[in-house]
Amino acid sequence: MPELKSWNDLTQEISGLPSEFAAAVGTGRSGLTMLLDRPLTLEETRAVAHALAVLIDTNRELQQHCSELAVSVKNMRRHAQGMLRLTEVLLAKAEFRDEDLDEDDR
Repeated sequence: MPELKSWNDLTQEISGLPSEFAAAVGTGRSGLTMLLDRPLTLEETRAVAHALAVLIDTNRELQQHCSELAVSVKNMRRHAQGMLRLTEVLLAKAEFRDEDLDEDDR
């Protein structure tokens, strides 16, 4: 599965869609898909099925990307909390207050 390069990338190119569907995909306006008022040809049906598969794959890649980002943010938050706690201890020491690091903070 190719890695997405930006937020609006797809995992594969989508082509051969009816113009109403192509416009919907290109602009992100799903309501445009409702403008089609004729039956699809076999070739168009295959193109729509391929587009649906690409969108499912892309969604999975975006979910993975978000999951990895969430882990990174949680790690950053944990480190920031530790730095804040250390800053409080150092400030207390500078002000001659008795505040030591707990065992959990070491």
